[in-house]
Amino acid sequence: MDDVHSWLAAEIPEFRDASIRPFGVGWDNLAFLVTRRIRTSEPAARAEEEEWVFRFPRREVAAPILLTELSVLPRIAPLLPLPIPIPTRRGGPTGAYPWVFAGYRKLPGTTACSANLDDLSRTRLAAGLGTFLRALHSIPTDPLREVGLPGDELSRLDLDYRLPQLEERVRVAREKGLLTTPDAVLTAARETTQASYTPRSDVLVHGDLYARHILVDARADLAGVIDWGDVHAGDAAQDLGLVAGFLPRSARREFMATYGSVSDDAWAFARLRALLLAVAILLYGADVGDEALVHEGRIGLSNALS
Repeated sequence: MDDVHSWLAAEIPEFRDASIRPFGVGWDNLAFLVTRRIRTSEPAARAEEEEWVFRFPRREVAAPILLTELSVLPRIAPLLPLPIPIPTRRGGPTGAYPWVFAGYRKLPGTTACSANLDDLSRTRLAAGLGTFLRALHSIPTDPLREVGLPGDELSRLDLDYRLPQLEERVRVAREKGLLTTPDAVLTAARETTQASYTPRSDVLVHGDLYARHILVDARADLAGVIDWGDVHAGDAAQDLGLVAGFLPRSARREFMATYGSVSDDAWAFARLRALLLAVAILLYGADVGDEALVHEGRIGLSNALS
């Protein structure tokens, strides 16, 4: 924690006296909640507090991802119907820390996987998610490519790569006693190979959209979308995996009413994405002892298989 204090003080002096505490650990970044006191122009007014989230890459491969967020998110935020984090503070590299780090005002709300949402609550979010994704997927990617937006560099919808990956994840989950229907998962995934769909490479997508990256407020209404490290120009099916896994089958019609139609073949790829993600978060949740994520993984599998 002392290191974070020194990095912030050296690079962004306005946070010299801020309080800092851990906020989250991801595959690519460490996040810290930074609270600073500010005074208003009123002489007798009490100091107010601002909460910021600062993200620090954990490894070299994550550093360019943060640079992409710094370039892309401020440009797309005004075009979206839900709040997203806008990185407005930047620091590094320092003598002690080798990469750029960034900070943004903390968005209010809690992650959907922590809100214990039932099917009715999820259904209430369907239309809003459709509106959000329609807006996101309509943003032209060519101007964003000019400022660093990448393409799909991870073969996210490459069946030759992703199906074996899912088979391995299913094997591990079964051995750990986390998965009781491995054959159903693999059968559903292999149905994707029958699709004649060619994934696109020109749609702006979040790239890692699931319950942990959706914020809801105290009334369980949509409050924002976070963690844009995988934003890229790719195919909409990457994000539509959220619909296949997060939403119950009965809510899909409401989603499509605001998003628009999706072809059967594109839906097959979205379903594959949902299965991949559900098994991944099931394993990760079990590894880190996060019961909310384990529960969300099981919900995602059940919805994707319905």
